[in-house]
Amino acid sequence: GLILFSRLLETNDGLGDCYQINDPTSEDLSDLLDTDGGVIRIPDAVGITKLHSYNNSLFVFAENGIWRIKGVDDVFRATEYSVTRISEVGLRNPDSFVSVEGVPFWWADNGIYTLTPDQAGFNFREQNLTITTIQSFYENINSTAKARTQGYYDPVNQRIFWLYPDNGETIINKLNNILILDIPLQAFYPWRVSDQEANTDYII
Repeated sequence: GLILFSRLLETNDGLGDCYQINDPTSEDLSDLLDTDGGVIRIPDAVGITKLHSYNNSLFVFAENGIWRIKGVDDVFRATEYSVTRISEVGLRNPDSFVSVEGVPFWWADNGIYTLTPDQAGFNFREQNLTITTIQSFYENINSTAKARTQGYYDPVNQRIFWLYPDNGETIINKLNNILILDIPLQAFYPWRVSDQEANTDYII
């Protein structure tokens, strides 16, 4: 539940220095500066798996939900920021996470999700893309296969490719199933590379 952030830097020197300039124990000058490094505590976050920046926010993906960190006036400062939980739908497999021009897509236990802003762009909420489309198809993929899913984005054709194994597949790196999300069409369709009868090649 801890997010470390470095000081505001002009070079890469001190990139890992996540502390403040002034001595916090000093009796004379112990004030926290806007440009200091520090720690953001999210006590409810369990198993943080991904950090993703989008627009003026940092989204923290954990196994049990998503939190948004942003500056009070859209500029992050060590002295002023807010932490808001925006979803209880978490990210267990970070390899399934795909960024489409900054917009996140990921596989959860009960569906494929994305984040959508409200009309004003101030707040975000999760959206289940499979619930009205391919939910039964998605539920037939077991949890072990979902945990081994790999996601990739094709920016030219604007398609997301999620590669995953058969249920019960014993070859650890074999990913013969592909679920495609066509972004312009907002359509899912499956693609499968079938095995040969013997000594088959397969996708890894």
